[in-house]
Amino acid sequence: IPAGNTTNLDYTLADDCLITGLELIVNNGNYGDTVTFQVVDTTGFTGYPAGTVLNQYATNWYTSPTGDVQFDIVYPAKIIAGLTLRLVYTSTGSSNVFLAINYKLHKCLV
Repeated sequence: IPAGNTTNLDYTLADDCLITGLELIVNNGNYGDTVTFQVVDTTGFTGYPAGTVLNQYATNWYTSPTGDVQFDIVYPAKIIAGLTLRLVYTSTGSSNVFLAINYKLHKCLV
């Protein structure tokens, strides 16, 4: 993530999935950096205009400058194929940030 910028990390689902959480890995972050978690229709296949944010689960959530952060959802949420999980990262520092995200996704069989 470039220093001082806001960047989207998108992951588009190829299958219907249940999400039960995620692990966020940050290195070289800054106190004051934030994340926002969204479900976005990037193509408009749901009938809404492309780029529509369908749901936002966390808004401007402060991150740790280094380390892993676990988010566990008490109830699974179904995300249909074609939708995009988006992490919006806002860097407030003067150095580039390494960021990785592992979603806890469970493919729906039916």
